[in-house]
Amino acid sequence: MLLLKAMERIFSECDIRVAPYQRELLSFNEWKYQQEYFWIHKDEDFVWITDFKRSVLKKCPNGNEQHDEKPCLIIRLERFEELFRKAVQDLADEMQIASEIFDGLLVNPLIKLRELQIIYKQHRADSRLGRPAVNYPTYRLTEVNDFQYPDDCYCGQDYESTLHKEVICDLECEPVIQINTGHPCIGILKSRMEDNEPEDTYENVRNWQIRGITREEAYHTRKTFMNSKSLYRE
Repeated sequence: MLLLKAMERIFSECDIRVAPYQRELLSFNEWKYQQEYFWIHKDEDFVWITDFKRSVLKKCPNGNEQHDEKPCLIIRLERFEELFRKAVQDLADEMQIASEIFDGLLVNPLIKLRELQIIYKQHRADSRLGRPAVNYPTYRLTEVNDFQYPDDCYCGQDYESTLHKEVICDLECEPVIQINTGHPCIGILKSRMEDNEPEDTYENVRNWQIRGITREEAYHTRKTFMNSKSLYRE
């Protein structure tokens, strides 16, 4: 199917970040997750969280890092729609697909992907499709240069200023979809992840100055995102 080919094209070309398990000693025999690692940057494609349920716990016992829970693969809805349109356009050009077929693929693609059980839906008791996207913490970083001066300086005095760099994190919640990591089309992405060691690009997250919603609000939004989602069933 063309939809599956489009998804395979996305997974073969997209960027992927594995959200790491942050080991940070809190007290004897206790570790925690660094919650900021699980937020989605505005410029990212997919984020892969290997242990999603434990990632919303603020602290967890040391040891036993093997879990039966499926990993969570998420992406901003707006970014996914961009990637999907590009993948369909590339396929249409390569396969010389008729314009009416191409246009049809771009009509309600999320409904079709839910029916194929590629993405999750918001759970509904009546088994109808429900919403595919749920709010999740997303952010953008800005580095600000600020000159700091001695507290006891006065006008006309010679002194040395110190350049201080501050990272501003504009944090909000926006629609995000979750991909079914058990679907066969995800195999391409899994192979790419095995071949490439993830890089740790999230140093000094504690020094971010948060604007918008608070870290606590982001945490509760993530926890809500985890609940009440299911695959579509006829």
